[in-house]
Amino acid sequence: MTSNAVSLARTLFRDVETRNLYIKVEVDKQRISVSYQYDSKRSQPADFGSKKKLNGSVIGYAASVNKDKSLGLCHNAYIIDQSLVNKKGGYGNLLYYLTMHFSESNGITADRVLSSADAVNSWNRLYDDPEVTKKLLDDFHDPKTPPIEDDCNLASSGVYGNNPKESETLKTKHTQSSYSWNASLADEKYKITKASKLNYVYVANSSDLIDFFASINIPVAVNGEQPNFKDEPSPTVTSPTETSPKSDISDFEKMFASYLEESFTLKKISLSSLIFKNKS
Repeated sequence: MTSNAVSLARTLFRDVETRNLYIKVEVDKQRISVSYQYDSKRSQPADFGSKKKLNGSVIGYAASVNKDKSLGLCHNAYIIDQSLVNKKGGYGNLLYYLTMHFSESNGITADRVLSSADAVNSWNRLYDDPEVTKKLLDDFHDPKTPPIEDDCNLASSGVYGNNPKESETLKTKHTQSSYSWNASLADEKYKITKASKLNYVYVANSSDLIDFFASINIPVAVNGEQPNFKDEPSPTVTSPTETSPKSDISDFEKMFASYLEESFTLKKISLSSLIFKNKS
């Protein structure tokens, strides 16, 4: 269960344009992608025009498809190497919850080489959520425990330092097989596997979050499905002859009452309408 995610969504989606918004999911054994999308085929209502739209995605690939095999098996989790959202406050975290859901038992884990400060905050939130299952990863280059399924290239704090120049240098130099380079930059405490929240695989069933989105008309479309929006119901017009109770008031009395009501109702009249009313 992910009721914490639902509580977060209830708060966040009060202040975002939701009309025609849906969640797009693409997943197979090699790659996973979850993103916010707006259906361009549906007309946009004028009253939502001033609100900022929500954009963002989380993209990952399965550890098993890594070409140089330097990462290890990593529980065959999907390694998140791209995440971006245009609104802060937790919208990215909701994409992480959904990505966990569609990764099923494989789960997701952080980029094994480089993680931004925003990404680290997301992993910290998942770690602190008691409703999310955490599976510890073992050191692929110096394994401590069998079996080999949990062996993985360990992430470390050294790859996302506070120095912007240093971080930019790291981005240009790093490779997926640079574990020794990571470890040499990391703080001592992050060389211990359990000390880093980036070195876990995170698993959760987020079906209740999907149900919540459906309840506010944000459908989830998987692998090419068309988003199934619930169109707003048209106002129902009750036929007096079929369902309304029979009235003893005559049609003339109704018409006269309507005339009186219209005649004595104060109305806003603009100055221009008074000036030009009788002009041809």
